[in-house]
Amino acid sequence: MTWDFKFDESGDIVINELRQLEVVSGSEKVKQHIRHILKCVKESDYFNPNFGVDWLKIVQSKFNQ
Repeated sequence: MTWDFKFDESGDIVINELRQLEVVSGSEKVKQHIRHILKCVKESDYFNPNFGVDWLKIVQSKFNQ
C-alpha cells in the first residue's frame, strides 16, 4: 500500500508530539490528494500543465446560471 506525508488544512506537514512526520494511506490519502488538486489552478505546475482545475473556465461558463 502506498503512503504520503500528512498535510493539515493550511498545507503544512503534520508533525506529532514525538516530533515524527505523520503519514496517510488508503482513503485518507485519496481525500488529501483530491483536496490538493482542487486547490491548484490548472497549468500552475510547469512540468505538468494538465494538473489542477481550470477555475477560470468554470467561472466563465454559464453552468451557474
